[in-house]
Amino acid sequence: MTPYLETIYSGDLVLSIPLNEVLYVTLFYMASSSSIRTVAQRFGRSESGITFAINEVCRILEKIQHENIKWPDPTSYPLISAQFHAKSGFPGVIACIGCCQISVVKVKKTNLGRNSWIDYEKGNVDLLAMVLPDKSFCFTYIGFPGSGNGSYVFKNSIWHQNYLVNREIYFPRGTEEYHLIGDHMFPLYENLQVPFKNPDDCKINSQQIIVSRQHIHQQMKQKILYNKKFLKAKFTVEQSFRDLVNRFQRCQSYVIHRRQAVKEQTIKNYARIVTTACVLHNMCIQNGDLFQYQDLSQVALTDTITDWPTMTDSYISHYSVLTQSGTEKRNRIMKILT
Repeated sequence: MTPYLETIYSGDLVLSIPLNEVLYVTLFYMASSSSIRTVAQRFGRSESGITFAINEVCRILEKIQHENIKWPDPTSYPLISAQFHAKSGFPGVIACIGCCQISVVKVKKTNLGRNSWIDYEKGNVDLLAMVLPDKSFCFTYIGFPGSGNGSYVFKNSIWHQNYLVNREIYFPRGTEEYHLIGDHMFPLYENLQVPFKNPDDCKINSQQIIVSRQHIHQQMKQKILYNKKFLKAKFTVEQSFRDLVNRFQRCQSYVIHRRQAVKEQTIKNYARIVTTACVLHNMCIQNGDLFQYQDLSQVALTDTITDWPTMTDSYISHYSVLTQSGTEKRNRIMKILT
């Protein structure tokens, strides 16, 4: 970042802001929920200069995000899978996928007091992320608007589009045994495993074959064991989100005053802030900063938003084949675990 941020001028001031101060300002802003005015007063700078400095750092980190948030090399899949297996006993996992929502709140002033504000309007911005066993991000997709579930956000992500076109981009030949894991809201593919729904509900198959009660009980136990180990492995993504929003409180919510309009550019600007937090999160892990937070606040929470892709009819025919192969693989894993 040094070549880009040698000197940043603080707007109406003649003096420049040193590089180390620019970084301190940005880190303080990201780690707190303080307003720009409060940050400017603390560092003795103008609001315009502080805003410009923060925007420049976020812009640069967004530009170099793919150097820190990147998909693992296929040669590292066995090591990653072994790390997940040591945690949970679930085989073949190379990443956990999760989706959470960031609240965007528009407020207005009331007559209750000098500094009294109430929620005027609320919205959500979705964050989809894939997490490695050390809780670092290997893929992020942020800025998708609305309150859609994780499956809808995932199907509109660039990762999913590329996977449907050519899965060998992420899973080349010889790596079919590896997969992602996610909640039941995600689709079941060969390389994306989800837990069983209602594992105690063991129905008779389509051919109406009568099975013994003992067989049903055994099948139920297998599904429960599968889900238990599965959820233990998937908890990594929940921990990663919690670390992110506790370390960088700016990611917990985004407040917009009534005089400001909620425009697409506003969402893009906030997506840039959260992207910056994700990059800094990975940098902290890479440098051994693994501080464990005791306060696990409720997560109301990166490829940054550009043009949201839409599903085309050519992709739909892939789903039935992918789901069938995913079901067969899940049944194989269930038998391996027992």
